[in-house]
Amino acid sequence: MFAKLPTLNYPYTGGVELAGLALANLPGRLDIDKSYLIERKIVLDGETPESLAHKLYRRADLHWTLMYLNNIRDPHTEWPIRDGFLRQFAGLKYGLNSMETIHHFRDLRDNSEIHDYEAKALIEAGPPYPEHLHPVSYYEMEVDANNERRKIIAITSKHIHDFVEL
Repeated sequence: MFAKLPTLNYPYTGGVELAGLALANLPGRLDIDKSYLIERKIVLDGETPESLAHKLYRRADLHWTLMYLNNIRDPHTEWPIRDGFLRQFAGLKYGLNSMETIHHFRDLRDNSEIHDYEAKALIEAGPPYPEHLHPVSYYEMEVDANNERRKIIAITSKHIHDFVEL
């Protein structure tokens, strides 16, 4: 697939670093229909890049493809955290009261988020809050972010070997 792309000459002597930078976001920049090559997956609780690669491709060593396609550089912080550790993680990151401390509000009418001064004024005024506003704690914010990290893309098993050979 990449062999058909034109070669670009860069006036740079940095070598490999530039190649890494130039290719870092290549899948998103290619203007081709990739829907037959890529499938959406949900990372289950406790799955690691290696275990998911083994489940998808029968080869744990292809975990790097999942990380590459999803722009994950550090699996310790950018891969979904196990549910059992998420509460502890939020406590370490935001303090022991992360379950109760309000970070922002979500407007249930349009699912928009209320931050900054308006949220600060609501927090200072205290409950009861208007019915259409849901207070989002630091912990709930981390749960939402973790659920978003669970949504990844993967090369289909039919095309993984072609992708690896590129």
